Amino acid sequence: MNYETIQKYIEQIETSDIRSIDDQELEEYYHQMLNEIYDTVTIGCSTFDPADILKELDPIAYNVGFSDYTSSQCEDQYYEINGAYYPQDEVDSLIESIVA
Repeated sequence: MNYETIQKYIEQIETSDIRSIDDQELEEYYHQMLNEIYDTVTIGCSTFDPADILKELDPIAYNVGFSDYTSSQCEDQYYEINGAYYPQDEVDSLIESIVA
């Protein structure tokens, strides 16, 4: 596959109805995952989400975890194209329809 063909596919993907997600949305998913896996923490009358605690108290660990999460999600479920993430199955279907 040559450069022009790849550029054509990228343009088709970016202008298609395929919904992409960005880093902010991926971070929201990561935040939700942390909150689902770990229990909330209650101190006195206050309750805190685990993701908020980790992000505030150990931002390096939070960012490393987010990076790992993003890598695994993108590797397994998304293609990254120009900073946006597109579901692999939808992109593959679109490319198959273009080629056919």
